[in-house]
Amino acid sequence: MTRNFNRLRTAIDRRNSNWLEDVEPEIAQALRAEVEDGATPDEIERFAVEVSGESERFTKKLKSAARHIAGVKA
Repeated sequence: MTRNFNRLRTAIDRRNSNWLEDVEPEIAQALRAEVEDGATPDEIERFAVEVSGESERFTKKLKSAARHIAGVKA
């Protein structure tokens, strides 16, 4: 049996979203707008890697925050 860790993933996604809002509020606001316009967490991650050259750690935080935003929106 493979665990999916949904509760833990949700908590981490929330933490990463809060972190982004505290540290990079402009990016957090843009991320929220993109998700509300239909961007998926995977698309956000690919875009961040291609365009910004940000570190893998940061792009994973963006993807995680996007999951949280998409979950809150739903």
